Amino acid sequence: MSKKRCEAILINKKEAQNMEEQITLNRYTCERCDHIWLPRSEEKPTVCPKCKSPYWNKQREILPSENNNGKQ
Repeated sequence: MSKKRCEAILINKKEAQNMEEQITLNRYTCERCDHIWLPRSEEKPTVCPKCKSPYWNKQREILPSENNNGKQ
């Protein structure tokens, strides 16, 4: 790395320390596998990156089983 490049990096780090910035990130949680992730872009995700479910944002419906004919 050249000396000029190193100096530029040091200057930028010093400037960054003096500046206060606030960044807001959206956090998504998969309703199927409980995976939590930060998106790479501002677009809404189409699938969960872990389980690949396209229904990551919908609660799983529990249907009555056929064995007990809807009685609990």
